[in-house]
Amino acid sequence: DGTVVGPVLDIWAGSAALAERAPDGSITVNEYGEDRAIVSVEADAANGDLYVASVALPFTLSDAEIHRFEDGVMVDLAGAPSIGFTSVGGAGKYTNFGVRSGEIFTVSGNRVIEWATDGSSTVFAGGLASGHSGDGGPATDALLSNPTGVSIWEGAVFIAGSGAIRKVANDGTISTVAGTGVAGTMAGDGGEATDATLGSVGDVAPFSYGRMYLLDDGRHRIRLVEGAVD
Repeated sequence: DGTVVGPVLDIWAGSAALAERAPDGSITVNEYGEDRAIVSVEADAANGDLYVASVALPFTLSDAEIHRFEDGVMVDLAGAPSIGFTSVGGAGKYTNFGVRSGEIFTVSGNRVIEWATDGSSTVFAGGLASGHSGDGGPATDALLSNPTGVSIWEGAVFIAGSGAIRKVANDGTISTVAGTGVAGTMAGDGGEATDATLGSVGDVAPFSYGRMYLLDDGRHRIRLVEGAVD
C-alpha cells in the first residue's frame, strides 16, 4: 500500500546547482553545489546543529571550510559564511573535527585548535613539536604526536594520533587512554589499552557503555577499547 515502515532516506542538503559566492565570501544559497565536496559531518549534541566540512572541486584541501546548519538551513559562523582553514595548515587533518556547544576543534600540525563561537581561535592542546608527554597536566603544555582527528563525548575531547589516543577532560587535563605514543606493529589485544601498540590512528569514536572505537590506519583495523569513556 506504499506505507513506509522503518527509517526513511531523504536528501537533507546539497543539489546539482552551483553555490553562488559574493566578493565578500558570503554564500547566497543554502545548499552545496557542484563546486564543493562534503568530506565530514559532525552534530553538536548540545543543540542538534549539524556542521559540515567541505573542500573545493577539483578536489583540493587548500580550500576547506566548515559550515553550520540549523534546522536544515545553512547559517553563518561568527558573522562569516564559514570557518576556513587554509592558514591553519595540516592538509586534510581538519576534516576530522569535533564540535562542543558551538565550539569547533580542528587539527593543525601537532596541535588541536579551538574555534570559539565569535570566530576567535586558541591552541587547545599540543605544541609546535611532535611528541607524547604531559599526562596529568594542562593539555596546552602537552606534546601530541601527529594528531589526525578529534571527537567529543560528554564534554571531553578525544584526540587521535600516531600511536595513541589522548583525552582532554572538562578541566583541561590531558591523559592517554590507549596506546603508548609510539606507533608500531599491532599488539596488546586483551590487555591494558595504555600498554597496547597502535599504528597511525586515523580517527576515534567514543561511545556509550564506556566503549571507544578507533580506526587504526597503520594496521588496517578497527579496534575497541573498553572502559575508556566515563
